[in-house]
Amino acid sequence: MEQNLLRIAQEAVTNVLKHAGASKIWVLLHMEARRLYLRITDNGLGFEQSNIFSALGGHFGLIGMRERAERLGGELRLETQPGSGTKVEVTAPLP
Repeated sequence: MEQNLLRIAQEAVTNVLKHAGASKIWVLLHMEARRLYLRITDNGLGFEQSNIFSALGGHFGLIGMRERAERLGGELRLETQPGSGTKVEVTAPLP
């Protein structure tokens, strides 16, 4: 679980540094009794969400992040739009 969460966070931060033009990145890891939440938020450029989880869209990093979240029995959600930053959230059940 730790390895998958680390790689998701690493990919999200790398994407911000490479593409977002952000001045701030926030990383939050929160645990509750049976659930873990990971959120990476930036104040960057954001982007259009169409086809983001399709290989045709060329967003292989995002596809890999989603696959890692699913391996944990969780899910990855992405909120973004051009000009308004990006939020990546992963929720996963704790073993």
